[in-house]
Amino acid sequence: MDRVLGVSNTGNLTISGVTITGGQAVEFGQGAGILVLGGALAISECRVIGNAALSGGGGIALAGAANPPATATVTRCEIARSPSPARSLSTGAR
Repeated sequence: MDRVLGVSNTGNLTISGVTITGGQAVEFGQGAGILVLGGALAISECRVIGNAALSGGGGIALAGAANPPATATVTRCEIARSPSPARSLSTGAR
């Protein structure tokens, strides 16, 4: 499987009560579970587990130099077991 979910530019994604698992970020290298390249993510009561990325943010990554910048609001979520050289949750422009 490729990346599970993505948000770009002015998009908005709100999710609640789901498990996001099995994502693989090979081509872009980060955000195997969810990649936010600009736009906004609001996630609550979720599990983001078992996603693998080559560079960063195996679970969730906020990246890019979009205007507006990528944002995320994470409430009562488990973000774990998502191997990458960086961490399960990463932020920063690339």
